[in-house]
Amino acid sequence: MFFNEAPYLARRGKLRQLLGRRRSAHAFNDALLRVARQHRPDVLLVVKGLAVWPDVLRTIKMEIGATLVNFATDDPFNPRVSSRELVMGIREYHLYCCVRKAMIPDVLAAGCPWAEFVMCGYHPATHFAPQTRIKPGFDVTMIGGADADRVPFARALASLDEVALTLFGGYWDRDPVCRRYAMGMLVGDQYRKALWLSKIAICLVRRANRDDHAMKTFELPACRVFTLFEDTDTHRALFGALGEDIFFRTPEDLVQRVRFWLGRPTLRERMAWAEWTVVTKGKHTWQDRYDQILGMAEQVRAAARGIASQKGG
Repeated sequence: MFFNEAPYLARRGKLRQLLGRRRSAHAFNDALLRVARQHRPDVLLVVKGLAVWPDVLRTIKMEIGATLVNFATDDPFNPRVSSRELVMGIREYHLYCCVRKAMIPDVLAAGCPWAEFVMCGYHPATHFAPQTRIKPGFDVTMIGGADADRVPFARALASLDEVALTLFGGYWDRDPVCRRYAMGMLVGDQYRKALWLSKIAICLVRRANRDDHAMKTFELPACRVFTLFEDTDTHRALFGALGEDIFFRTPEDLVQRVRFWLGRPTLRERMAWAEWTVVTKGKHTWQDRYDQILGMAEQVRAAARGIASQKGG
C-alpha cells in the first residue's frame, strides 16, 4: 500500500508554514499510525520521512512488529534538507538505505543497526530516448540549482563565446555572470525535452549533501543525451569502462571536455548510446531499487528470526 504524505504536508504559503506546520504534522502522523494499524504491514518503507515522528515509528515497531526501513534520498545530517524528527528517528529503523556512502558511518553512530548503500534511479516512463532524431538547440545544458560549488563550473562554460549555454534550475538569475543563461525551472516533460535538444548535458553532484552521484546520473543518459560526469567513485564505477574523456574534476577540466566533444558529433552520438546502454541495461530503474531494498529488508527479517530462534532454543 502507498501512503501519500502530500495531502497533509503540502506547502500553502508562509502563514501555513509558520502557524500550521505542527498541526499538519500531527494529522499526518495520526493518519500514518492509523493506516499501519489497519493494514499491519510486515515492512514499512519510509522515503526520507522528514515529518515522521520517532514515537510513531516506535509504536509501529513495537505494537505491529513491522520491519522499519528508510530510503534516505537526502542527507539527514544536512540541516538544509533535514529536521529534528528525522535525525531522532534514525535509531528507530531496522535498516537505513543511503544514497550516499558518506552517510553510513553517521547513520550507524546515530543508532540504526543496519545501513546499506543504495543508488538513485530513473523512471523509464519519464526518462527515455526520443523516437526520432531531433536537431539540437543547445550546445551545453546544466540542470540543477545554483549551489555555490556549481557556480564556478557554469561561469567557466559562460566564458566560452562559441558555446550556447543553458542553465535550468533555481537561483541562476542571482549570479551576475550566469543570469543571461538562466532558463528557469523545468517541470514534467519539459525536463526530458530540454535534454533531447542538447548536444551535451552536465552531471554535477551536490557537495552539501555529500553526493557522489545523483538522480541525474541516470536520468540524463536514460534520455540518451551525451553526458559529462563530475569525477566521483560512483560515476567511475558506473561509466569508467567508457573512458576518461567523459569525466571532469575542475571547471578547467569541464571546459576542455566540452570543447573536445562539441567538435566530434559522430563520436559524441556513439558515446551517448554507450551511456544509455549502461543505464538502461544495468537494472537502474526505481523498480530495481525497490526490489533491492525489499531484498535487504528480508535479510534483516531473516536475521531477526534467527536471533529469536536462538533465544527460544
